[in-house]
Amino acid sequence: MKSTGIIQFTEQLVNTFQKLPPHFLPRPQEMQELKQLLWSSRILVVQGKGGMGKTVLAIAIAQDEEVRRKFVDGVVCLPVGIATKPIELYQQLAQALEGSKIYQETEVQWKAHLSKLLQDKSCLLILDEVKQQPEVERWHKLLGKNCQILLTTRESHLVDGLGAKGYLVEKWDDDPSLQLLAKWANVDKEQLPEEASAIVQECRQLPLALALAGGQVGDGTLWKSVLRALQDQDEEGFDPADTTATIQKCIAVSLQNLEQEKQDAYLELGIFPPHTKISEAALVKLWGRKGHKEESQLQQQLTQLEKRALVFAEGESPHRWVWLHDMQQNYLQEKLQDKAKVHREFLASYAKGRFPWKGAQVEGETYLYQHAAYHFQKAEEEEAFAQLLGDFDWLWPKLEATDIQALLLDFDRVQDKDRFLRRLQKALRLSAQVLTQDKQQFASQLWGRLLNLKQMKKHEYQYFWQKIPILGRYLPHHRGRGKVEQLLQQAKDRQTHTWFRPLAPCLDSSDGALLCTLRGHQSWVNTVAVTRDGQLAVSGSSDKTLKVWDLETKEETLTLTGHRSLIQAVAVTRDGQRAVSGSSDKTLKVWDLETGEALLTLMGHDSMVKAVAVTPDGQRAVSGSSDNTLKVWDLKTGNKLLTLTGHSGSVQAVAVTPDG
Repeated sequence: MKSTGIIQFTEQLVNTFQKLPPHFLPRPQEMQELKQLLWSSRILVVQGKGGMGKTVLAIAIAQDEEVRRKFVDGVVCLPVGIATKPIELYQQLAQALEGSKIYQETEVQWKAHLSKLLQDKSCLLILDEVKQQPEVERWHKLLGKNCQILLTTRESHLVDGLGAKGYLVEKWDDDPSLQLLAKWANVDKEQLPEEASAIVQECRQLPLALALAGGQVGDGTLWKSVLRALQDQDEEGFDPADTTATIQKCIAVSLQNLEQEKQDAYLELGIFPPHTKISEAALVKLWGRKGHKEESQLQQQLTQLEKRALVFAEGESPHRWVWLHDMQQNYLQEKLQDKAKVHREFLASYAKGRFPWKGAQVEGETYLYQHAAYHFQKAEEEEAFAQLLGDFDWLWPKLEATDIQALLLDFDRVQDKDRFLRRLQKALRLSAQVLTQDKQQFASQLWGRLLNLKQMKKHEYQYFWQKIPILGRYLPHHRGRGKVEQLLQQAKDRQTHTWFRPLAPCLDSSDGALLCTLRGHQSWVNTVAVTRDGQLAVSGSSDKTLKVWDLETKEETLTLTGHRSLIQAVAVTRDGQRAVSGSSDKTLKVWDLETGEALLTLMGHDSMVKAVAVTPDGQRAVSGSSDNTLKVWDLKTGNKLLTLTGHSGSVQAVAVTPDG
């Protein structure tokens, strides 16, 4: 029973797929065996066929008091076995551990951030429905020494491939199977009729199948009717060992007892993405688009499906969130016809039947803003979605409902972006750090970064176009406003609170050269040098430190401390292994850029060091100082080789010839 969500405990944050399912049946012996393996395993593989209850066991482990005491920094569960961009999962993990959303632009940046974050953490990472070994290895590389992985999978080869310990989830015995069947049927186990044992055998002791069968009885179907229907589904050649066929049989039997309209409504759930929570509001939109039923009737319909274990839900109506087991999702994907048409009708239901629509026409809610891109793609309406990304009336509520990372991922999904969308995407990237902290800055950021692209058309009728748009349509030579101008005008018109509207393009422009901003120094940055391979930058600051930056991940990798005053100059050797810094404390220091160790301190100047350069062979450095001299240094021994005199003032710059 899969989905995603967050559960907060008083001791820690646990990010998991869902709460334990209704009628959960504790399995203390299995839990104890699992925990014993977990205490001694860096990676534990929980393996079994679909519908066996692997995910429920993982959720129970995540909520176990003993497990929570051991992993003091949290238990984080991620559904890795679906077509989700890794960045989305990285963000979920970071948010679960840090308690707030942060922004990283690339997968490389996220890996660097998480590796640093997890270095000293004690946490358990639960990976659900893993299909391939690299999915695990990606996460294993990020974990600190006190972190562990528990994964669920149907693939037995992962145990040996990962060199991990394994736990096989097998069929239940008859006694717990009867207990679970009784719970879903809302009767005591002692009151079960003789048909119950036969139903357990028809369900092959699979927990999901038992829930589906018991749910029918709980909804009013007779025991003998359920048994007869299950037996009738056993076609010639039916393989009892095929868990998928057994689950599908139980779904089909549950559906055939419903009215045709409800059967059709259930099949339409096949349009939703796997492992995803669906809002009750979204289901009401989908099912209510034909206008045949009142909203209260649609909510009752959902309650009946939940009672039958055809869906799983949490919360109270009308604010429930619903999810499907992946085997149910697979069944629906196979059965639903003309999926693109249903996707389009679903999207149209948010705008009273209109489609394509603009942001202002949408009666939006959280689910739509989270997953619209998926439905537009499945509806084969990628061009309409691209148009939506230039509409402030869509962008702003999307940002409010999600975050800047989700908004940028939508831009990534558009294959052929025009010049306007490319510039808008870059403007959003440049604004990402600000918008992560304060979404209310959205309009101000757009104006500050796009204003230089706004095309103001000077014309004798411009007054009417701006002040009386309807009249302007009928005036000679009317020209539509550019996309940037339309977006900025929308942003301005939609503001309901006091905001800063830049009158000039005062922020870094989306058509400029800026790629990113590196933050970390506590005072002015006075100097910077880049390694020859372009991988690292070394900055020197008035905060008395140097910082080494990875230019691919945009992460700070080292902070070099030791100078007693501000840093005035820095140079790096040709091989990128060392840096030489000059400071107002009258010294130079030679640094190892891999370890951050200060290798040498070069003393001899009588005033602040203002400039430094290194010879191409990395053997010597030349420094310039406010004492009016230059000095030549041996970078192997730290000895001063020469003092060059003759200047009558401070030496501000120095360079060396290519031959050294």
